[in-house]
Amino acid sequence: MKYTLIVVDMQHMFPASSKCLDACKDIVRAFIKTNNDIVFVEYVGCGQTISSLTRAARLTRNAHYVYKDKCDGSKEINECVTKNALSTNFVVCGVNTGACVLETVVGLTYYSNKLYIVEPGCAEHAFTYKVDDIIKDVKGTNKISNMIELYNLLRSNRCNSQEACL
Repeated sequence: MKYTLIVVDMQHMFPASSKCLDACKDIVRAFIKTNNDIVFVEYVGCGQTISSLTRAARLTRNAHYVYKDKCDGSKEINECVTKNALSTNFVVCGVNTGACVLETVVGLTYYSNKLYIVEPGCAEHAFTYKVDDIIKDVKGTNKISNMIELYNLLRSNRCNSQEACL
């Protein structure tokens, strides 16, 4: 089963902890290694995605970029997914959990078959909203709590449910 990684607003204007940034690097590497697609979502006027995330992705044809001018980037993501025939099984990481990640995830529920949020790859600096809040508030979302769960998901070709993958 193919997945598309959605990296939301990992730009210099939106600070993320080194722990979150390191997790996002690992997530991007895992998607490259397993030949899955990546969509980097950038908020217009806030700089480029942090280069340590995009550096490895430059070596693959599976990296795509979309640009948004509001918190919810799902419309732009859907256009990219449709244009490039990408999987609608989404895995999401990024900043800010209580704003852009949340609104993008809510929007993606209209376009996705499966929707996962990688907790270690999400950061919040302005709000106290957490990944667990998204899981509780947005029907159809699933949490990936650590990198082992993510690797198991990406390696599985027989996932019919989150439980079967994790």
